[in-house]
Amino acid sequence: QETYERHRHNPPVARNMPPVAGNILWARNLLQRIEEPMKTFQAYPSLTSLRDARKIIKLYNKIAKTLVAFEILWYEA
Repeated sequence: QETYERHRHNPPVARNMPPVAGNILWARNLLQRIEEPMKTFQAYPSLTSLRDARKIIKLYNKIAKTLVAFEILWYEA
Protein backbone atom coordinates (compact mmCIF):
# COMPACT_ATOMS: atom_id res chain seq x y z
CA GLN A 1 0.00 0.00 0.00
CA GLU A 2 2.83 2.38 0.86
CA THR A 3 4.59 1.65 -2.43
CA TYR A 4 1.42 2.33 -4.38
CA GLU A 5 0.73 5.59 -2.54
CA ARG A 6 4.31 6.77 -2.99
CA HIS A 7 4.56 6.06 -6.73
CA ARG A 8 1.01 6.21 -8.07
CA HIS A 9 1.47 9.56 -9.78
CA ASN A 10 4.85 8.68 -11.27
CA PRO A 11 5.45 4.90 -11.22
CA PRO A 12 8.94 3.60 -11.92
CA VAL A 13 8.97 2.37 -15.52
CA ALA A 14 11.62 0.27 -17.26
CA ARG A 15 13.86 2.03 -19.74
CA ASN A 16 12.47 2.43 -23.26
CA MET A 17 9.02 1.24 -22.21
CA PRO A 18 5.94 3.21 -23.27
CA PRO A 19 4.31 5.01 -20.33
CA VAL A 20 0.96 3.23 -20.57
CA ALA A 21 2.48 -0.25 -20.78
CA GLY A 22 4.98 0.60 -18.04
CA ASN A 23 2.30 1.81 -15.64
CA ILE A 24 0.14 -1.26 -16.30
CA LEU A 25 3.13 -3.55 -15.79
CA TRP A 26 4.00 -1.77 -12.54
CA ALA A 27 0.45 -2.25 -11.21
CA ARG A 28 0.43 -5.93 -12.22
CA ASN A 29 3.76 -6.51 -10.49
CA LEU A 30 2.45 -4.96 -7.28
CA LEU A 31 -0.66 -7.12 -7.50
CA GLN A 32 1.47 -10.22 -7.99
CA ARG A 33 3.54 -9.31 -4.92
CA ILE A 34 0.45 -9.22 -2.69
CA GLU A 35 -1.14 -12.34 -4.20
CA GLU A 36 1.64 -14.69 -3.09
CA PRO A 37 0.99 -14.29 0.68
CA MET A 38 -2.75 -14.67 0.07
CA LYS A 39 -2.13 -18.04 -1.57
CA THR A 40 -0.46 -19.11 1.67
CA PHE A 41 -3.56 -18.03 3.60
CA GLN A 42 -5.73 -20.13 1.30
CA ALA A 43 -3.48 -23.15 1.87
CA TYR A 44 -4.26 -23.02 5.61
CA PRO A 45 -8.02 -22.56 6.10
CA SER A 46 -7.62 -22.43 9.88
CA LEU A 47 -5.85 -19.07 9.52
CA THR A 48 -8.85 -17.42 7.89
CA SER A 49 -10.95 -17.84 11.02
CA LEU A 50 -8.64 -15.63 13.06
CA ARG A 51 -9.64 -12.03 13.73
CA ASP A 52 -6.39 -10.54 12.41
CA ALA A 53 -6.68 -12.59 9.23
CA ARG A 54 -9.99 -10.94 8.43
CA LYS A 55 -8.33 -7.52 8.62
CA ILE A 56 -5.56 -8.71 6.31
CA ILE A 57 -8.05 -10.11 3.81
CA LYS A 58 -10.03 -6.86 3.80
CA LEU A 59 -6.85 -4.86 3.25
CA TYR A 60 -5.80 -7.22 0.44
CA ASN A 61 -9.19 -6.81 -1.25
CA LYS A 62 -8.99 -3.03 -0.97
CA ILE A 63 -5.47 -2.83 -2.41
CA ALA A 64 -6.21 -5.34 -5.18
CA LYS A 65 -9.30 -3.39 -6.19
CA THR A 66 -7.30 -0.17 -6.28
CA LEU A 67 -4.55 -1.73 -8.41
CA VAL A 68 -7.04 -3.17 -10.89
CA ALA A 69 -8.77 0.22 -11.13
CA PHE A 70 -5.37 1.87 -11.74
CA GLU A 71 -4.68 -0.63 -14.51
CA ILE A 72 -8.07 -0.09 -16.15
CA LEU A 73 -7.61 3.68 -15.96
CA TRP A 74 -4.30 3.49 -17.83
CA TYR A 75 -5.65 0.95 -20.31
CA GLU A 76 -8.58 3.19 -21.21
CA ALA A 77 -6.31 6.22 -21.51
